Formats: sequence, C-alpha cells, structure tokens
Amino acid sequence: MDLGFAIIPFERSNYSSAKDFVNKLTNHIVTYIDIKIDNDFDTPFSVRMNKWRRDEYNVIIINDDYFETNSISIRYNDSFNEPENIGIDVFIELVSNFEYNHNDNTNNTDSNLQIRSEPPNPQVNAGPWKLNKIETDFMRPQTSCTIS
Repeated sequence: MDLGFAIIPFERSNYSSAKDFVNKLTNHIVTYIDIKIDNDFDTPFSVRMNKWRRDEYNVIIINDDYFETNSISIRYNDSFNEPENIGIDVFIELVSNFEYNHNDNTNNTDSNLQIRSEPPNPQVNAGPWKLNKIETDFMRPQTSCTIS
C-alpha cells in the first residue's frame, strides 16, 4: 500500500507554505511516501482536488492559516469526507508510524483466513522427507463419512 499525498496550496501565495510542509515531512519521515505539489493555479480549486482524488491521493490543503495554527487540512482518498484539520506534528507522527514495506513479497501458503472457511485437511507427519505444514487439529470434532 502506497502513501500518496497531493499538496494543494489554496492560492498562489500559499505555495511557499506548501514547500515548507514538504520539507518538514521529508526531514521527519523515514518510510517512503509519494508527495506531489499541485501548482496549477489557473484551474479552479475543486477541479484540482477532484483530479488528485481520482488518482487516489490523500489531499492536503494548505491555506493562509498554515503558519498561524500550525495545522493542515487533509481529505483522505478512501471516503467522501469533509477536510479534517490536523496539527502538523500530529500528522507527521501518524505518517511516521505507518509501516510501509516496499518489497512485501511474502507468500502465505495458508492464507485462507475467512471466518467461515472450511477446515484444513487433517494431516500427520509423513517422515523426515515429506513433512507437512498442517498438523492434525485435535480440538475440532472428527467427522467421518461412511458409504453404504
């Protein structure tokens, strides 16, 4: 899962604040995050926001209150919520706690984790050359099938 942020300065005058915020993020965050600054000030703000949300970026809005309140407005890409005001320090802590594994190629052979999944086939060790990964489940009632 990638963390992607589109930083949209509300007006052209907020562009330096957006760059300041990017510097704060990159100085404190160790994990990989994708940060883009939208500087297309000729396009209406709502169109700019919708463009980044379509591309599944979390949208960070930088406005005139950035330095006064030391906060940003963020609109997450996974829901149609209103922008949420959050302190810069709190936001940096949240992002730094996000565990990102860029090369997560783990292969879980027993990955059927559904609540109502069928039980695994009971197996026992078949000797040192044919070790099984699934052992017999002694807590599950044993079922038998008889054909008559």
